[in-house]
Amino acid sequence: MTLEKLRNEIDKINSQILKLLKQREEIGIYLAMNKRKMGLPLKDDEREKNMLAGLKAKAKDMGLSESYIENLFQVIIEETLRVEEEQ
Repeated sequence: MTLEKLRNEIDKINSQILKLLKQREEIGIYLAMNKRKMGLPLKDDEREKNMLAGLKAKAKDMGLSESYIENLFQVIIEETLRVEEEQ
């Protein structure tokens, strides 16, 4: 593949990632509304801990850096919580 084609593939993947992040945010907003109705806190440390452990295990199986995935998802989780709190 040429450099241009490879860059185009990266651009397509980036667009897919953005769409998935938006979808995740929308689900987070719906989840926050339901948590409020149920009187539950928005932040669930145990859920985050378990989710991150699962993601790190999957990352390891895929040959990805566990610390990279943990850092990436920490940012995603923090941003989701920020958006949920604004609702």
